[in-house]
Amino acid sequence: TSIVHGDYRIDNTILDADDATKVIAVLDWEMSTLGDPLSDAALMCVYRHPTFHLVHADAAWASDLIPPADALAEKYSRAAGQDL
Repeated sequence: TSIVHGDYRIDNTILDADDATKVIAVLDWEMSTLGDPLSDAALMCVYRHPTFHLVHADAAWASDLIPPADALAEKYSRAAGQDL
């Protein structure tokens, strides 16, 4: 159990102006709670999954600098030292 954001997605972040692959702040914490830290990683991957774009909810994901869901999951897995 850890603190989880509860709505972790790209449009709740502020990215570095010089390197859009770096998150410098996370916004919108009113849904934060205690829970499984994998839930934030999973939600980020859901928003990045190709089928999510079928509902035209991809405006925040327009940049090719944001990796696909499988790459996000792999990066999280390495950083957290956990298998997903």
